[in-house]
Amino acid sequence: MEVNRETSLRNDLSGQPSQQQEHSVPSVLFAIFQTSNAANGGVESISQIIDRLPENSCVVTQRSTEVNERWRRSGKHVDVFELPYRVGDGFWKSSWIAKARRLFSYLRTNWQTFRLIRKRKIQVLHCNDPAPFWHFVPAAYLCRVPVVLNLRDTRSTTGKAIVWKYRLKLLLVNRLLVLSNEMADAYRDLVGEGFLRFTGIRIDVIYSIVDGQVMHPVCDEDRQDLRSELGIASGEIAIGYVATFSEKKNQLDFIDQAAGPLLEHLPNAKVHFVGDFVPEQNEYARACRELSEAKGLRDRLSFVGYSSEISKWYQALDLVVVPTRQEGLARCMIEAIACATPVVSFDVCSAHEILSRHECGIVVSQSDYPSLVTSILELLNDPERRDSFGSNGRRLAESIFSHGAIYGRYASLYRGLVENKKT
Repeated sequence: MEVNRETSLRNDLSGQPSQQQEHSVPSVLFAIFQTSNAANGGVESISQIIDRLPENSCVVTQRSTEVNERWRRSGKHVDVFELPYRVGDGFWKSSWIAKARRLFSYLRTNWQTFRLIRKRKIQVLHCNDPAPFWHFVPAAYLCRVPVVLNLRDTRSTTGKAIVWKYRLKLLLVNRLLVLSNEMADAYRDLVGEGFLRFTGIRIDVIYSIVDGQVMHPVCDEDRQDLRSELGIASGEIAIGYVATFSEKKNQLDFIDQAAGPLLEHLPNAKVHFVGDFVPEQNEYARACRELSEAKGLRDRLSFVGYSSEISKWYQALDLVVVPTRQEGLARCMIEAIACATPVVSFDVCSAHEILSRHECGIVVSQSDYPSLVTSILELLNDPERRDSFGSNGRRLAESIFSHGAIYGRYASLYRGLVENKKT
């Protein structure tokens, strides 16, 4: 089966803010917790904004990483508030000693935040996801600094405890920020329209930035060079699964239910798993490797691991799949279409809004592996449709994911919160 690709020239989507725009943005404190994974879509998304903000903004995080140096290179002050626990560790299942240490860390980090807000004359707190919330938001509330709570994922469970957990947080924030209209609808349903009207909390939608100077299509000749560089064989159909190995990203079920039937129909195809893969430390990654061996697929599945040049993979792949359990706005989805690479996805949040509505990919029902396999095969057998999806995806990225389209909306959000506070 021959897989063709439309040749497309690179477009510059830098959209740098004007000097007037930069100086009119209030001082923002970004509260960002980082995981141990080398790749983190939420951190990358907000870093695209931080890079372009004026130097009066600053960042607080809980880990010393290379990303911290990136923020410093853009002129931002960066503080590290070390914590006595790992991000993701459950509070209620921990020991009493661990609970006490965490509660003390809440008091300590809020006191540090209070002093930082006063010292640097912070005007807005941007909490990049719920994880840092109780370490920073109470201090901002006491300082009467407007708070933006940025949600980057949807909930897999929606019991009463979850509903009231979010409602409690919303009582302390001024704006809820999500990544798509489908996400906004999901959280309106979760907390209730009546609660939002009663509290006056507004949900804003701002898409993530995709750097068009990095994520862009390449000509056929350059693409062949990239495929050779990445070890993709001549004539191979290269299918990409770009995600850190975890239950949420669902690689194990894909290997168990889809990889065999898919590769049986495609003797010259290979699935490349691109993302943090450390089976010695990650039990889930180890289970994926063992299952691939048990099913006799080890030579047909490539566990690439983390790649610092992920754009090369998007540009070289024939197709990207997103068969994950849940998403907010999958970064691999929007980066792939920016590189004119079509996507086949489960019906995760934002998939219909991006792929179906703009005809740059195919969406099938959650966990419907037969339909997933069928859709992949049909798309690979239809070069004209693939090319159309690729062109549509690139145009969409230029129009709604570019720096120029997104930066101004963040600046307006921060300015509006400060102006509302004054009135």
